Amino acid sequence: MRILQFIDTLETGGAERMAVNYANALHQAGDFVALAVTRKEGPLRAELHPEVPYLFVQKKGTIDIPALFRVRSFCKRHKIEWIHAHSSSFFWAVLLKFTLPHLQIIWHDHYGLSEFPEERPLYPLRFFSLFFWGILPVNHKLAQWSQQRMWCKNIQYFPNFSFPSIQEKKVTSLHGGSGKRVLNLANLRPQKNQLLLLEAIVQIRDAFPDWTYHLVGKDFNDEYAAKITTFIHDNHLESVVFRYGTCPDTNWIFQQADLMVLSSDSEGLPVSLLEAAEYHLPVVATAVGEIPAIISSGETGVLVPQGDVSALASALSTLMASAEMRQVYGTAWHHAVKENFSATAIIQRYKNWIRV
Repeated sequence: MRILQFIDTLETGGAERMAVNYANALHQAGDFVALAVTRKEGPLRAELHPEVPYLFVQKKGTIDIPALFRVRSFCKRHKIEWIHAHSSSFFWAVLLKFTLPHLQIIWHDHYGLSEFPEERPLYPLRFFSLFFWGILPVNHKLAQWSQQRMWCKNIQYFPNFSFPSIQEKKVTSLHGGSGKRVLNLANLRPQKNQLLLLEAIVQIRDAFPDWTYHLVGKDFNDEYAAKITTFIHDNHLESVVFRYGTCPDTNWIFQQADLMVLSSDSEGLPVSLLEAAEYHLPVVATAVGEIPAIISSGETGVLVPQGDVSALASALSTLMASAEMRQVYGTAWHHAVKENFSATAIIQRYKNWIRV
């Protein structure tokens, strides 16, 4: 089988990370795989294995006929049989199928507001699902939504997985003292709810004056980012909360952190949590999306209710107060991910599904 991973951008996000992870993992498994990005390159371009064929389409609009035929030529040259279309790239995948009818389309649904699937547009997706061979949702809630609403009924859930970085960059230096750093690795979007984390920090900063908190992820310079800036200023958090934007060296950032936290209102299956396990980082997260299915609270991490600032502050305090507890949770999370979410096992299941 010859597969094209298809994605709109290579900015740092979960869908983009998984497009690169699938490409690298399939290449490692000895399968032919290529990657095409339609609209915008980004930092994850450097994470793609250099032997994986790559195309930057440079499309100029929703309908760009010359760009479409560039992808078509790329598919013909590499004898592509399958298009694994991530997120909104399904639209162009279907256009390609109109010109190359033999192509089979897998749509990978990374919908970020999976706690609120009723808010997404239904009818365009339902129509385009007629052209999908299969749907790969990022969590069980989205799988159920697709089963009930999409015309394509070949739906299979595989969990996200991490893949070792091929980058050895050490560019970003986290502020604060070693051994006392809390990391939030997520783009600054309302559903990631970094404001909840900031509220928790206000509650615990006097008890842990030497700890610092690090927000790593794309800053969209929008209304939500302005709210974060205002909150930090109004609560005098400038000396303990630091923002870094998009960083090309997340592997190095993980090595500098001591505790990982996600305070999201909605998630699929966050790749950043899986990546944290590689570095034995203990994790605190809200119980949303697929997170409760992968983290056993009190054993491999600590889960708190969505939007509960007191519970989040308490969970952080408990782990910040005990280096021994952080080590126990970090080790347990590392072993859990290694056993249940290895790239090798998931890629084999993926290939078995396609071969049915």
